[in-house]
Amino acid sequence: MERRKFMLAAGTGAVVAVAGCSGGGGGGGGDFDTSSPTAVVESFYQIGDGLDQDSSVDDLLDTIEPGLHSASPLPDLLEQAEDQSADQAAGQQQSLSSVSAEVTEENIGADRLSQEFGLGFSGVSQEDIDTIAEENAVVEATVEYEDSPTQNPQHLTATENGDWLIVV
Repeated sequence: MERRKFMLAAGTGAVVAVAGCSGGGGGGGGDFDTSSPTAVVESFYQIGDGLDQDSSVDDLLDTIEPGLHSASPLPDLLEQAEDQSADQAAGQQQSLSSVSAEVTEENIGADRLSQEFGLGFSGVSQEDIDTIAEENAVVEATVEYEDSPTQNPQHLTATENGDWLIVV
């Protein structure tokens, strides 16, 4: 699979995982910590853990959008995948055990963002790609849910108005 499709699929999959595997009423909720790339990714999973498995896509988006960059294609991708993800999420309700994150790469150029990370492919404007290229980081998360294998999704993060936010 091409890297751009992989990154978009991984990003969408992580959002679906947050919705489908959240325990509901557990340790989630609260505000995003946008002080660093790793903090926003860890917050994404912790806040998502507070969602019910039966939460609507609108509820999910209301919960995660404060942690998303304004150029993120994830809201559109999630809405497009709504029917499919509802079928896949059935019976997967789990509670988050732990999450940690590590920066694996920094300051990726506009060409790589567009081509390898799928931003051009997903309809993000060249102006937004150039803005994201100014300061960004790839973060690998280590996510553990109870009775489930460890997951290691990657997220592209970038600054916006001084805050670190998730792009994909």
